[in-house]
Amino acid sequence: DMRSNSLNVVVGAALGGFVSDATAPSVSAVTVNMNTSSIELVFDETIDPATVVVTALTVRSGNITLLGAESYSLSDGSTTSPVGERLLIQLTKDDTDGIKALRSLAIDSRSSVLQLSARLVTDMAGNALPATADVVSTLYVADTTAPQVISFELNLNEGYLQAQLDETVDEASLDAGSLKLAPGDSSSG
Repeated sequence: DMRSNSLNVVVGAALGGFVSDATAPSVSAVTVNMNTSSIELVFDETIDPATVVVTALTVRSGNITLLGAESYSLSDGSTTSPVGERLLIQLTKDDTDGIKALRSLAIDSRSSVLQLSARLVTDMAGNALPATADVVSTLYVADTTAPQVISFELNLNEGYLQAQLDETVDEASLDAGSLKLAPGDSSSG
């Protein structure tokens, strides 16, 4: 050991038996971070990130039987989490935009309920999550990053300005009177 104590070996000692892990993992905490487009799940035991199926996760705005409740099932995503109790899922741009397009979804902890299918992940012994576990986000981080213009097209013949932004936005929030066109440096130098 770390104190230079030697190992005491008992020859011929019989083991009392082996009990395999038959307990399903459970989620103890969830962080939904709309600013970094990620979801972190903390489990009560070590999980195997190689078994993650991101499409087995659905984000809901609460009780799905309520009128006006919204949900979004992930279509893709990735994780680079090592073996351990934490699983960080990086959302794709399409999934992030899909979630943000639904007005009552993932706007606070109460509207960030995760429906976890048993296929989402297994522990190191191969035990899956309970059939359908619903978990309310224990920590929610709002999107505080302003959208950025990626490109735009000004068509004077047809009379329109079309802009492409880097994320989904509420078009009703646009104040067209606040748009200003200014001459810029067109040199490529």
